[in-house]
Amino acid sequence: MLKLLGAVLLLAACGGWGFSSAWQLRQRLADLRELRRIASVLRQEIAYAGMALPEALRRIGNRTEGIFKEFLDSLAAELTRCPGDSFHLIFSEQTDEILSRTALEPADLADFKELGKYLGYLDRGMQLSNLDLYLSEAEGKIERLTEELPARKKLFQTMGVLAGVFLAILFI
Repeated sequence: MLKLLGAVLLLAACGGWGFSSAWQLRQRLADLRELRRIASVLRQEIAYAGMALPEALRRIGNRTEGIFKEFLDSLAAELTRCPGDSFHLIFSEQTDEILSRTALEPADLADFKELGKYLGYLDRGMQLSNLDLYLSEAEGKIERLTEELPARKKLFQTMGVLAGVFLAILFI
């Protein structure tokens, strides 16, 4: 009886891992889409409103929710508080501190931090070109992930359940 209970718990744990991994993929896609939206709105604020970065980030933060709002508000506050510091340094620190709690992978965060290197000190045209480059790269990444998502979700879920069945049989 105890072995059977252990097998059921093992199956549930492995299945839970598989479904959790599938959820993580869906959340990563949603987070990538949100980063793309933020970069797109930032591009519009720079191009058409000619706004300074702290004010543009604050305005975008007012139209964003969750951890991304926290990131934008914190970044704007830090830029206002320390105007002499390097934008790239502040951007990188805030990305590591706040956005590391999202479902984004380290490569996604590295790409986003790369964008921060070219904002804040270049002329408006160069900032817009770098935002365009980031947006096109993000769009490609989102398209690939969108295409792969159904198969990868099914793979993770199936592998989790099958691993649980295999381990349960192995231990019984």
